[in-house]
Amino acid sequence: MFERTIQQFCEITGSRISGDLSPDSVVNDAVTDSRLSRPHTLFFALPGSETHGICFANDAHAQGAVVVADEESAVEFEGPLIIAIDPHRALQQLARFNRRQSDALVIGITGSVGKTTTRRLLTSVLSSVHAGIQSPANYNNELGVPLSVLQIEDDSEFAVIEMGARHSGDITELCHIALPEFAIITRVAPSHLSSFDSVEAIAATKRELIESLNASGTVFLNADDHYVMAMASSANCRVVTFGQSPNADLQYEIVDASNTQLVLQMAGQKFFVQICGRHQASGVAASIAVALELGISGDDIQAGLDGFEPADGRMVLRKIDGVDVIDDTYNANPASVQAATMMLDNWRTQGRRVFVFGSMLDLGDQSAELHFAMGVVMSQTGIDHTVAYGEYAGDVAEGFLSAGGQLSRISVFDTEATLLSILDCIVDQGDAVLVKGSRGMAMERIVAGLELSPQEMRRAA
Repeated sequence: MFERTIQQFCEITGSRISGDLSPDSVVNDAVTDSRLSRPHTLFFALPGSETHGICFANDAHAQGAVVVADEESAVEFEGPLIIAIDPHRALQQLARFNRRQSDALVIGITGSVGKTTTRRLLTSVLSSVHAGIQSPANYNNELGVPLSVLQIEDDSEFAVIEMGARHSGDITELCHIALPEFAIITRVAPSHLSSFDSVEAIAATKRELIESLNASGTVFLNADDHYVMAMASSANCRVVTFGQSPNADLQYEIVDASNTQLVLQMAGQKFFVQICGRHQASGVAASIAVALELGISGDDIQAGLDGFEPADGRMVLRKIDGVDVIDDTYNANPASVQAATMMLDNWRTQGRRVFVFGSMLDLGDQSAELHFAMGVVMSQTGIDHTVAYGEYAGDVAEGFLSAGGQLSRISVFDTEATLLSILDCIVDQGDAVLVKGSRGMAMERIVAGLELSPQEMRRAA
């Protein structure tokens, strides 16, 4: 964040000082979590799902932060502060102003799957020759994007901003803050169906990123996804397509895909990246496409790929007592589950392949139907055993058995303790276990449970 005085912040956001607070004091960071507060930080006291941020204003103030609150909640805090009409709106205004002060190239990324991995891949590639920032963690919503944009500083040459959506218009609002010049659309697939009534509605919302670009921008589209390719007609700027499709501007071929490495042939060069799963190739290709557009050499692209590290819970390989545990616990929707199924089916191992599948949430009225379909998919693979867990585990099993899957190859559990006990019995050294489920299923606890000894597991249960 560019340094601002408190007076400048008030002018940008239409806020005012209350109490003994110097207008000339400098601020250079913004947080909504009081635990991240420090001197010269603005702490935005926002309403949360359970408690209001003003409850933590004293903690933030004690750490040297300047509190920003609305008129109503300000009465709960006795110290000096800044009063904003709407603190959330003030945060967004500050972020937009910060963005407008920078010459950094802002690249927006959206899609139903692959956003975070593509963001991290692209950041690694660009960082080989340029200084820049990326969205921290999963900061991709109306709160996370402004906090991400505020990470841009005077020496930033690029900013890779992840953008998610739960409603029509969300991405338009985020683009108003981030003002992206480049855009990447990864894939469109069923997700958040409790908010969107169709895949077409999801596609329309993702398309908002393209529609936000002006004529000097560039959009990078996945040529292997027909929903994404249909967005090209909405672009008022340069369009670059990438994919395995012969119609792609930048076509790539997967030369090799071992358990932990992908080799792509693209633009006349082989590129290597340590990553799990053939389905990750499109994210690698998108990153290469952007780098080539910016004139980055193949050698520098490879150097950037060499530095890539996956985010926690996104196809991270863990070795636990001789077992390959693939931690893909961050989230799940039908497209990502199908990709994980294919990856495990192709996993090279001398042991058995076990898929621990926690329910996919936020799929609305289509939940049972989509879980049934995933069971059908799993029955048609060489995966040795599927362990279905959660509210829709029975639907997975029904689909599995209806497609001819053997009863001995699937188990259904509704408690975490029972599931872990069974895994201790059926998993052995040399096996590969993939753990996946929606965020609300907290499947990372299953991975943690696999690290326990049988005695510890029984105590934990």
